[in-house]
Amino acid sequence: MSEKNGRTRRITLTIGGLHCADCALSLEKMLAHLKGVREVNLNYIYETATISYDPDLTAPGDIMRAIGRPGYRIAEMKREHPSFLTEHYESILLIFVGALLLCGWIFSYFASLRSAGLILTLAGALIALYPIARSAVATLLGRNLNVDVLVTLAVIAALIIGKPLEAGLVALIMLLGEVLEDFTADRTRLAVRRLLDIGPTRAGLIRDGKEVSVPAAEVGVGDRVIIRPGERIPVDGVIVYGEASINEAAITGEYLPTDKAAGAEVFTGTVVESGALEVEAAKVGEDTTLARIRTLVQDAQQKKAPVQRIMARYAAWFVPAVIILALGVWGFTGSIIQAITVLVVACPCALVLATPTAVAAGIGSAAGKGVLIKGGSYLERAGEVNAVAFDKTGTLTTGRVTVAGVVPAEGYQKEDVFLIALEAERLSEHPLARAILVEAKRKGVSPRKLRTEFKSRRGLGIEAIIEGQLVLIGNRHLMLDRGWGIPHDMEEALRAHEQKGETPVIVGREGEIMGIITFSDTLRPEAKEAVSRLKRLGIGRIIMLTGDNPHTASAIAERLGIDFRANLLPEEKVEAINDLKRHYSVAMVGDGINDAPALAQADLGIAMGAAGSEIAIEVADIALMADDLTKVATAIDLSRRSLSRIKYNFIFAVVFNVGAIALAATGVIGLITGAVLHQFSSLAVILNSALLLAYKEKR
Repeated sequence: MSEKNGRTRRITLTIGGLHCADCALSLEKMLAHLKGVREVNLNYIYETATISYDPDLTAPGDIMRAIGRPGYRIAEMKREHPSFLTEHYESILLIFVGALLLCGWIFSYFASLRSAGLILTLAGALIALYPIARSAVATLLGRNLNVDVLVTLAVIAALIIGKPLEAGLVALIMLLGEVLEDFTADRTRLAVRRLLDIGPTRAGLIRDGKEVSVPAAEVGVGDRVIIRPGERIPVDGVIVYGEASINEAAITGEYLPTDKAAGAEVFTGTVVESGALEVEAAKVGEDTTLARIRTLVQDAQQKKAPVQRIMARYAAWFVPAVIILALGVWGFTGSIIQAITVLVVACPCALVLATPTAVAAGIGSAAGKGVLIKGGSYLERAGEVNAVAFDKTGTLTTGRVTVAGVVPAEGYQKEDVFLIALEAERLSEHPLARAILVEAKRKGVSPRKLRTEFKSRRGLGIEAIIEGQLVLIGNRHLMLDRGWGIPHDMEEALRAHEQKGETPVIVGREGEIMGIITFSDTLRPEAKEAVSRLKRLGIGRIIMLTGDNPHTASAIAERLGIDFRANLLPEEKVEAINDLKRHYSVAMVGDGINDAPALAQADLGIAMGAAGSEIAIEVADIALMADDLTKVATAIDLSRRSLSRIKYNFIFAVVFNVGAIALAATGVIGLITGAVLHQFSSLAVILNSALLLAYKEKR
């Protein structure tokens, strides 16, 4: 896959034959040194490399040839169905080498067969060494050092001092470790891919009035499909006929089914548990929500966390240090065997694997819970959050605002106030304007569509010129800004409704206050649980930032047991975030549209209800696919656990390596034991990270 961006192009390749994480790191460095290559992100767990390059200086063919030189394979260059030999090359090589070494060992006990046994042993050692040495040479030519260089040095040294069986067994154990490591990592890859690759392969398409089964890829926008109980929905679309209970866990992470009927939106990959539907396709293929999630998660895996880059730099110095240490052991003890064992046990594979395996598993596990984390850096930031700021409307509340009542000023009727507001707000997209339109429809009232000029005053309300008359609809600040006084009785009515938790809006015309319209919004049913979970996680500050009035904000904040700041304009929300950042690492939770400045300014931006919303996914660092506030705690908790796994992996790798080096340097362990210990440390790190895939949300 290749993308253009100005004079920079990007290509993403799937690479086969990566022996270990350290080899992947060396290949990444080698590619980064190619002329014209600007950036390389190689993910060992997913076996993918994303390379940005200047097309005037290099070409995809040059990059592919560079990858192929050390013996790695590019998926795009392989046949669609690789042969059995290609598919199981490492396992076949392992069995063949094992058989040669076993026969050589057995023959060594018989005087007449001793020479043949030596030949078989040497053959086994050299065959096992070949792929490792080839990678080592390519790495050295690329002016890098990696684990293959250490193993090659160790095996050659063992052969030189007349230890062919030990040399062969070390190479064999390394091959066995690679096979087991790849098997374990592959289980992690599959577990993550199962969370995403769930779109159906076929669809029941209505064609000429009849239902025909076609590949899902053939369904186009506007086509209608039939989905029966137990089937996955093949498109994003709208129900035109039928009712069903739908499990949307694939998108939202919520396993409780949702009842939907005609007019409701449905998503690719979700399952009809009961009922049958006829759905008109609105988005298909790569435009669906599920495809966007898949792309986002794949891109996220390429974005390294800062801690991952630090550890990669540390590991780069590790190999030269080990070679110097081995030479020191040889010089001090005079034992070449102890020096060779140091080379074997000190390979930094576990250290290099410590971070990427945990990041991959953490992001994949989060995706399965309906939480899309855009990269390792955001995973790390989420794990460090100790303060959370919430928007009110549409975040802590449902956002389904309704008109609660109309209070006319003296000399006006309720109908006068409502109709002038309807006329002014009919051109607005604000939630309060939509509530007025819904109420008008309920009452059977239509706007007269008079000649109207409309202007929105951000954070204040609207100004409209209706048939030449100036109409203001908004809060106190808007009226005071225009110099319009608010009568005493209207001020009392404002305070009374604010104390009830309602949002009152003042309606005025030509300098005179006509009355107020009050609105109510329902607190999300899971809001209290979400706040409670955050407090249990030790979040030190939870605050609501709202443009609403202090009385309304206070009523909601008091019910949730959190702090609040009210009467905030969008730029004042940004200032509030900056104030919090002086003392905390801050996450801002909003709808991803109106709260974009605050989301961008926070250390971590979290967008609510991103299913079907491209804007929410683009704006935030983390997108919650469902309108479920408890997912905020899930994102923070899972990120913290991922960081803990990284820490445990790192400590384990360093302590294990230092301990093994000490045992090897003092002669307590030999070559074979050293090779076994080396592979054990790598497998332990992968398995520890993979436990994140079993994470369960606490309710």
